[in-house]
This record gives sequence, C-alpha cells and structure tokens, in this order.
Amino acid sequence: MKIVTADPALRGVHVRLGGFHLTMSFLGAIGHLMAGSGLDELWAQVYAVNSVKHMVTGKAYSRALRAHFLTQEALGTILLDRVAMDSTMRSDLKQLHEDFLDKKVSAEDVAKSDVALHLGTSLLEQGEAVARDSCTGKLWWLYFRLVGLLRLYIQAERTGDWMMHKECVKAMLPIFHATGHLNYARAAHLYVQQMEELTGPCAEAAGQGNFTVRRTTDFWAGVWTDMVIEQSLMRLLKIRGGLTRRVLTASTVAQWVLTRSALLEVSAAVEKYAGVYSCTSEQHVELRHTREDRDRRDLGKFLAWLTKYSPFLDRDSLRVRCLHTGELGPTQVNCHEAVEIGTALQEKMHGKDFEVKLQYKGRVIPMATAPPSSKAKEEPEVDTHFLFNKMVTLDMTSDVLKRFLTYELATYPPALFDKGMMRHNNKAALSRRFRPGAEGADDSLFEEPHGVESPGPSLPTQTVLDGGHLLHSVAWPRHEGGKEPTYGDVCQKHLQHVVKYVTATVVFDGYDECWSTKWEVQQRRATKKRPCPKFSVTEEEVIGPSHKREDFLASPHNESQLISLLTEKLQCAGVEVRQARADADVLVAETAMELDRPGQDVEAFARDTDILPILVARARDDTGVTVRKPGSATTPDEVFNLKAIRQHLAKEELLPYVLFGHAMSGCDTTSTIHTKGKITVWKSLERSAALRGAVLVFNDPSAKREEIAEAGEKLILSLYSSAVVCDTLNESRYELYLRICDTKMNLPNLATLPPTSAAAEQHSYRVYVQVQQWLGNDLDHTAWGWRAENGTLVPIPTTLPPAPPELQSKLSCKLSDLPKTRVRVYGYVLEFERNGLAANEKSVICMYLQIYVNTFHEKMFLTAKGNSQCKYLKYIDVKLNGNFELYFFGIYDNK
Repeated sequence: MKIVTADPALRGVHVRLGGFHLTMSFLGAIGHLMAGSGLDELWAQVYAVNSVKHMVTGKAYSRALRAHFLTQEALGTILLDRVAMDSTMRSDLKQLHEDFLDKKVSAEDVAKSDVALHLGTSLLEQGEAVARDSCTGKLWWLYFRLVGLLRLYIQAERTGDWMMHKECVKAMLPIFHATGHLNYARAAHLYVQQMEELTGPCAEAAGQGNFTVRRTTDFWAGVWTDMVIEQSLMRLLKIRGGLTRRVLTASTVAQWVLTRSALLEVSAAVEKYAGVYSCTSEQHVELRHTREDRDRRDLGKFLAWLTKYSPFLDRDSLRVRCLHTGELGPTQVNCHEAVEIGTALQEKMHGKDFEVKLQYKGRVIPMATAPPSSKAKEEPEVDTHFLFNKMVTLDMTSDVLKRFLTYELATYPPALFDKGMMRHNNKAALSRRFRPGAEGADDSLFEEPHGVESPGPSLPTQTVLDGGHLLHSVAWPRHEGGKEPTYGDVCQKHLQHVVKYVTATVVFDGYDECWSTKWEVQQRRATKKRPCPKFSVTEEEVIGPSHKREDFLASPHNESQLISLLTEKLQCAGVEVRQARADADVLVAETAMELDRPGQDVEAFARDTDILPILVARARDDTGVTVRKPGSATTPDEVFNLKAIRQHLAKEELLPYVLFGHAMSGCDTTSTIHTKGKITVWKSLERSAALRGAVLVFNDPSAKREEIAEAGEKLILSLYSSAVVCDTLNESRYELYLRICDTKMNLPNLATLPPTSAAAEQHSYRVYVQVQQWLGNDLDHTAWGWRAENGTLVPIPTTLPPAPPELQSKLSCKLSDLPKTRVRVYGYVLEFERNGLAANEKSVICMYLQIYVNTFHEKMFLTAKGNSQCKYLKYIDVKLNGNFELYFFGIYDNK
C-alpha cells in the first residue's frame, strides 16, 4: 500500500488483500476466543496434543479447517436434536437428501427448498435461545457462527462471488479488533473501504469473479492470490533452476520473472509433442471414500464428547464455563461478547488516518488468559527495588537500617517462600543420609551393617502398600485394537499388582478432612498438570484418549472417586484396605508398627520420604520392619533396615531429632530455607549438643509457643554461623547485609539473608505442629503458623507487614528530593557529589535517579568525584528516548 501510494506510476493499481493469510489470521482469532473453553480437549480426541496447539493458532491450516468444520457439524447436530420435527418434515428431508445424492436436484435447489429453509430458521432460533440462556452457550453459538462465516468466505473465494467476499471481510473486522489482530484490523478495514469505492473495469472484472486466480474453468476452482504465490512462484524460486541458486540481482530477477510466460508456451509445446499432459483429477480429495469414512468416525468422536460435555446445558448467565474442567471463569471473561466489543473498537477508527496506532487494551479476555476465579486472598505485591529506592532518600544511620531489616522488605519472606509458595527441596536427601557412600551421606555415622540392604528374592510375610504410590505407579490400560478401556480395567490392573504380594494391606489418602495443610503442595503439583474435569468414576465409564493418568489424579475429586472404586474391588478380592482422614503417611507407619510382631517380617512399600523418618522415630528397638523405596527402570529398589538405622542414630545421640530435622529442613507442609538443605540442618545438630538439647522441645506435645520460637531461631541462627555470629536473626540479617554490600555491587538477593525473627517464628510453629502430627498428636493448626482461608489452610508468612510504614507510603522521587546532592551531566558521564556524612559513622546509601534520555547511544558509566568517597561504580544500558531507573549502590565511609 505504501509503495503504490508513493509511486505516481502505480496510482492506478489496486492492492488485493491476500485471502489465504487473512484466513489464517481469522483462524487464530477464533482460537484466541476459544482458548480455555474446552476446544483444545475436544480436538485432542482426534488429533495429537502438540498438533492441536498449532491448529488453534491457525498455523496448521488444513487440519484447523477440518477440525472447525467437524466441530460445527457436531454442534449443529446437537442443536437440531432440539428442534421438534413431525413425520412429514422428516420424510421430506429424507426424500430431499436422496434426490441430492441421485443428482436430481442441485445444491442451490436444496438450499432454496422449503424444508431446508424451515430447518435453517429453526436452527437459528435454537442458537439464539441457548445464547440467551448462558454465557457458555453464547460463546459456543458465536463459535458456530464464526465457523459459518469462514465457510462463506472460502466459498466466495473459490467460486468468485465478489459481493459475498466483501461482506465476509466486513463481518471479520470486529473479530480482528476484539482479539488483538491489529494489523488485519487496520489493513482489512482499508481494503474493504477501497473495494467499496472501486469503479470502472476493475470493478467490472471483480464482479465477474476475476479477483481470484483460476487454473481451470471449474466452478469451485478459484485460488487465493497469495496462495498462488506461495504454491507456484515461491516454490519455483527454490527448486532446481530457481532464483535461490543464482546471484540475486535486479537484472536476474527481472529476467527470470519475465521469461516465465514464454517458458509456459515451451512447456505446452513439449507436452503436445510427447502426447503427455499434466492435469488434475475431477475427484476432489475431500470426496474420497477413505476421507468420508474418516470424517464420519471423527465426527462421531466429537459428537460423543460434546454430548457428554454439552455447552448448551449451562444456565449461568454471568460467567463462562470450561467444558473440559467444568470450572467457571471469573466475571472478567468476556470472550462471548467479542462481536459487541470488536464493533465498539472498530467505530473508534472511523475518520482517522490509516497510520492510527491501535492498542491491545480493551480486547476480549478468554478463559485461558483470565485470572483464576477463586483463590486464596493475595497479599499486596511489594516491589523490593522500590523499597530500596525509597531508602535512598532517607539519611539512614546504622540503627535505622537495623530497624528496616527487621522487616522482610518483600511480599513473602524470600528465604522461606518463592513466588508466594513455600520453598521446597529434594526430600530424598534424607534417605541419602541413611545411605553410606552416596552424595551427602556421612559414612562415619554408620558401622556394618549400614542400614541399607539390597533387595533379596524372598518376600516379607506382611506388606504395607502406600496407596498414593500404588495409584501413580501402575500403568493404565491403553487404547488398542479399537477397544476403549474403562475405569474397571484400571482397577483390575491395580488388583493384579497387589495380589503379587503374600499378604498386603493398602493404605490410601483421605479427603474427608476439609482443613488440610497439603492444599499448597497440591496446588503446586496441579499447576504442572493439564486441567482435568471432575468425573463420576464408575466401573463402566470409558477413559477418554486425552485423559492421562497424572492429569486425572491431579484432581482430588477424581482421585477420591477412583480410591472408592478401587477400595471396593480390593476388598472383594480379600485385600485389607485402610484410608486416612487426610494424608496417609502416619497411617502407613502406624499400620506397619501394628503388624510388627516377633518372628514376622513387615515391609512398608512407599516412595514418599516422609514415611521413613516416621518409622525411624517411632518403631521399636527390636523392630522387624523394613522400608522399601521403589527404584526406576535404571536403578534397583532400596530396602532400609529400621533396626540398624535406629541403633546407629542412637549411638550418635541423634535418634530423637529425626522428625525435627526433616520438618525444619522442609517437607510437604514446611518450607526449606534458601540454600540450607537437609544435610546442612543435620550437620548443625551433629556439631552442637546444646543445640540438640534446645530443639528437643519440639517433641513435647505440651510445649509453649515461646519455647518453640526460641528453639527454632537458635537452629536457624546456627545455619548462618559460618558467615556471622549474632544473638538474633534480625542482627544476623544486618551484619550479613553489610558483608554483602562490601563484596557486591548489585542489589543484594534478599533470599540469601536469614529470615526475620517474625518469619522464623511462624516457620518454627509449622515445624512443631508437623512433628506432633507425625508423632500422632493432633493440634489446632490455626494456632501454629496456619490460618483458615477460603475453606482450606494457608501458611502465615510473618506477623509483620512487608516494610515499615515510612517505606510503604508512595514515593515520587525527584532529583531535588535527594538531600545534599548535586548532579551534573557531561555528555555520557553522570557526576554527582554527596557531602555531610556524619563523622565516624558508616552509612549505607542507595541513590535513585530518574532522567529523561534523548541522545545517549552507549552505556552510561557513573564516576565519583570530589569528596563523595564512593567505593563502587556501576553501569547500565541506556534506552533511547525513554525513562529509566538508575540504581547506585555502595558503602560510604568517611574514615
């Protein structure tokens, strides 16, 4: 368009918008609207998951068209089932269909027949009715209409219908605006406007259907101009003899292009002489019997899925529902109103220049990009950099800085939390501690026997199976030979696995406990899985091809349903089954200890590391229980002898601290301390007998809160004793902060600092309540580091606000606000001086400057002159014509 406008010789040229790329963009717009609605999972019934990703964006053009058309046909079938048809209407439809197959009537005659018109009107009425009933129905009815619009646009291009072509592009404009496809929103708008004003021979030729390219005179033979370029010209450029194998100059390009027409005559003459012609078949690829059979099968799969998760049964008039998961989206989701929103955005363009800058602001919000509708109350986000910048403008003494560092200066304690959730490490490090010769193990702790055995061929007389491991380890039956497995088949495979043991007791997790501390870890694990809907799991229920085991089990509802069905099957086969109220770790250990009798071998089969320390801490001295940790395809199982482990830990006076060390260093319900793993905590306990005596209070069920907080702070202080030696964590934060400032130029990573005393206190409470739970004592979690929120338990990060009040207030920092500071700019060098530091006083100062850059093209370096006595210099990349923040960080010392 810019080329035609700039060259006077091309003023008579009318630019044709590429229909193929316009279609791809429109496919992407439809995919954006339907993101998170369940369309991906519907297509996964037929296509591979990775292919669906490209189909939704419109990149996999052919597959996307076929999937959209089959989906529309399935939706139309569901809507037509709602239409009341008498016997006369059915017979007329059947006769009309037979006449069309016998070629007695044409497609145009069918479309104009009374019965077809009546059926179309009824379908339209049903669609409008479901759109009024719910937001979900409105979204899927909108999808039905958009796919119909796509069909009409393709028909217009293939048949050369100029009027239909212009009307379809007009109808696409609001969708382009609503979904943020701004290039086509602007270009297609100008294109329609110019084509409406087209006159003369060009308008006459377009009206005759000559706006599309035809290789034959067949009715359905039109091809998009940009598709012809892609399929013909671009292909010829790259094959042997093409331009890509030559030197690309203006003369060679012109010579190659201009000789193509002459070479066509040569090619035609050679074909005539040889009597061999290249032509296409009358049989369209879509009309082959194999494609028709495949379409019928895939349509049946789509229809079965949409019948099961129908979008037209919802009655929520305020929110859109995801068909696959059944979850309601937040009220911000407005993808079902794409036409109204897009029309409003389109009207804002009227009367403006073509170069108007469109913004993504205001486009529709689909389910996939909307924030979660229900979540725990979020803490206000705190910008750590901003807090440090605010500290710049204050004349801080050491006492002021110490007071500031008693706060975390972050939304969550960075040493204990990461991205708003408790930090977690590798729990298996504890089992490695009991495995001599492995990384992190201390061989001197053990004597022969070491406490770990190689699995022998004989089976124990009693086996306790962790039901959670059982569910995640047994493979589900596959879809093979056209057979669709059911959940009854899943239970049968689990039963076959369990009966291999002589006498097995299976212990499952429970979901009756509404206040569970496992909520956070379940949320963390669920984010790694694909969303899965809630099923009513029955023996006859068929497992969908897209329902993977791990995704299915990520839903507590589904896992609970499967446990109920599996429990029934196992009990019928004579297998003892037990189920805990919540987490099954304690019940697995107690079951193994209950079965532990003289002369009887008991083996606890579990992958969860929590079970091993529970049994080590609570088993008898002459116990015969072993713990088998399953291996993998490349590593064998490991069998831990509890009797040997207890003997060696008792010899080193470490046995009473197993549960405490495991909980303090991080488990499912407690945080790990940044860079302080299980081995570090264990070695701290080994080194100090006084520390072991202090933390023994964690085993006391009647301990006081003050005792727990004090003992926990002593342990955490010992983890940082190699860096600084202090009496409290707040003092340790200050000293370690100064040490970091002495060695680093950048803003310190707050996670490397110890947690504040307030944050460590809450962490110690959570450790205490977890240790007591493992010991079999139920305490009120809300009194020990947890709070009830939205029907579950969430950890209390700290009892203090993120920062002191003077740092939390909003700051508008200007150069004039910086006290006793002079700033001069020389070319690319920014010089500053700071005077007035108190004698014999060390102050940590962070300067924050905000300047408007006009002509800087290189990196800006800071230099210190005069009596500023700055130890460190720092540079940053300068952005052209924009605001940027400049952090200057260092320690000033007048001495």
